[in-house]
Amino acid sequence: MDICQTIKGLQSLSDVEIDKPSGLPRVVENQCLPDDLQLFYEKFGGVTLFPHAENTYRIVQPQEFKLANPILIADEELLELELNRGNTQLLFTSECYVLVDLGDANYIVIDLNKERHGLCYLGFWDSFGVIGETPIIAKSFKELLQKMIESEGEEVWFFEKEDFQDYGDAFIVAGVEEFDPDNID
Repeated sequence: MDICQTIKGLQSLSDVEIDKPSGLPRVVENQCLPDDLQLFYEKFGGVTLFPHAENTYRIVQPQEFKLANPILIADEELLELELNRGNTQLLFTSECYVLVDLGDANYIVIDLNKERHGLCYLGFWDSFGVIGETPIIAKSFKELLQKMIESEGEEVWFFEKEDFQDYGDAFIVAGVEEFDPDNID
């Protein structure tokens, strides 16, 4: 199924709120949106899937599509200090953007790094950027959108279902080593 068919499936849902197009998200220089995500934002300004269900997926509006680290790691001074110290975990997540708001300061983020372009991870407020706590839940926006639609707003998030199979931890798959502040060159 291609992204156009997935979008048609989205439009046919009875429990969905669709925002009018409001432009493309802005990203950092030398980064670009994956093609499937760009097509989505050309057609919609954001979408709330299953707003009347217990588990709502809200694909953020273009102006809310922002770098994840400053949102999920609220202490900006600590974030800057750790990035300057070469914290490999924070460097790894520095090209991730918030994409889906799950509520309670939890998100699904999308990676715009050239080597990991389009991978989607869980971005929870208490574990984002932690090795072993950042599962890859979709390899593309299209796959993520399909999984959210198929969930039909069930009581359990699609990524918490017993039969859900993630693609491994983002850090481990990429070979990122745990940052040791006592071992700085």
